[in-house]
Amino acid sequence: MQAWDNDGHLYYAGIAFNRGWPANGSIWVARYAWPDGPAPAYQFTTLVSRGTPSPIFLGHFEDKVQIEVDRGADSRNAGNVYICWARFTASGPNNGVWLAASGDGGRTFTTQKLSDSVHGSQFCDIAVTRNGAVYVAWRQFSFANGQGQRDAAVYAKSTDGGKLFSKP
Repeated sequence: MQAWDNDGHLYYAGIAFNRGWPANGSIWVARYAWPDGPAPAYQFTTLVSRGTPSPIFLGHFEDKVQIEVDRGADSRNAGNVYICWARFTASGPNNGVWLAASGDGGRTFTTQKLSDSVHGSQFCDIAVTRNGAVYVAWRQFSFANGQGQRDAAVYAKSTDGGKLFSKP
């Protein structure tokens, strides 16, 4: 996944994983500048979230990453980088959607779970409005094991640069 900021930086997010033993999936972001010339200039890579090495389908496996940058003309958080992903935990009802926010151009990230009140979540997407409101939407799967949760699309919203989000 890729996203640009207003200063000509390209952010490229991905998953580094091993399908064999031990299974592991971690989220990273690389930043490039695009000076004059035909090719981008690599600047750095940041490890955003590290999965846990474990047998396949056990432990934490980070997957299905999305990225967006606040390019809002009226946003006090312009330049913030946001990444969301699904964390698989070997228990479908416990899978969750996580978000990491960076206010320093992708050098460091603060991570939080967005799907605390819903379970079996994955396939997130991020939108940032002109004034910097951040929306993260994702798919919630139904579970009948006492939770009574139905299939749904849910979202959470932040108006403070991704520090706090509404309940889904």
